[in-house]
Amino acid sequence: MPDRRSCSDDTKMIMVTYRAAWVPDDDSGLTFDELEAPVVEWIEQMSAEAGVAPILVVNAVQSAAGPGIVAEFGRRYGYTTPRTKDHPASGVPVLAFRPTLEAFDYAQQLARGSALCVIEGMSFPLAMWAAEVGAVNLLAPAAAAPTLDPALKKDLDSIHFFGRQQRLVWPR
Repeated sequence: MPDRRSCSDDTKMIMVTYRAAWVPDDDSGLTFDELEAPVVEWIEQMSAEAGVAPILVVNAVQSAAGPGIVAEFGRRYGYTTPRTKDHPASGVPVLAFRPTLEAFDYAQQLARGSALCVIEGMSFPLAMWAAEVGAVNLLAPAAAAPTLDPALKKDLDSIHFFGRQQRLVWPR
C-alpha cells in the first residue's frame, strides 16, 4: 500500500511504495530461529492480506540453502537474487535476507506496491532506511521507528531530488 511520508518539513515528499519491517543486527543474543520467526510471520501475513505469494531475496543462490526458518521459507515460496535470469514480477511481498546494497535495491523494486521485510546483516546497515520509511522493528514492534536528524533529512532530500529522481529507492 503506497504511503506518502515527509522527509523533512520544508521540502518535498517522497513516495514509499511498500509497507516495511525489519530485524536489526543488534547482537541481542537471540538464536537465528528467534530472529527469523517474526520476519517470516510478518511477511506471510502481508502475503495473505495481498493474496499473493511472497518471495525471498538473497545475495547469492548459496544463501538460500541450509537449515533454518528463512531457508525453509525460500524452499516453500521460492527465492531470487539480483543476478537471477528470470526475475519475478514486482508487487509481491519480499523477505530480504541480510542483503548487500545490490540485493536490497532489487528487493525494493520487487516489493513496489506490496511489503518489504529485511533481516539486516553486518555488512550493510539499514537504520537510516528504517527511519526514512518508518519500518517496524519486529524485535520491538511497540517501539517508535527510529528518526533522522533534521540536517540529515535535508541532505537525503537533496539526494532524492537531484540524484535519484527517476527511481524511488534508498540512495547509494
